[in-house]
Amino acid sequence: MTVERSSEATCPAKLTIHYNASAAPKTLPETSSNDTSSVQTPTFGNSFSNLSQTKEINMKSKSNKEILERFIKVSEAKPAEILPSDIQLKGWIDNIQEKSIKEANIMKLHNAKRKRQEDMMAAARGKTA
Repeated sequence: MTVERSSEATCPAKLTIHYNASAAPKTLPETSSNDTSSVQTPTFGNSFSNLSQTKEINMKSKSNKEILERFIKVSEAKPAEILPSDIQLKGWIDNIQEKSIKEANIMKLHNAKRKRQEDMMAAARGKTA
């Protein structure tokens, strides 16, 4: 599925969804208004029997929530559930990021201390030379 978006103010306020033949919804949802339209066009590929389906959603004067609901209905999308393994992975990533920040701060302090020592040694060498 490909979603096109145009930021030009002169373009109509519509969301265009392109499906390939295998990903297109099998049935068109019933609509009471003319918020959506559907078109089938042939695609150029290995066989000419493949069809590409395009659906458009009118977004004019619609809130983000209304657009999302319309998109879900038209595309027959299903919300993804958060799995326990996803929660565990998120926790692991957060933990690694915290450790990385701590290690970066420790290295910053270490490098500053080493630079001060090198500057002191260079100053001592300069005075005795």
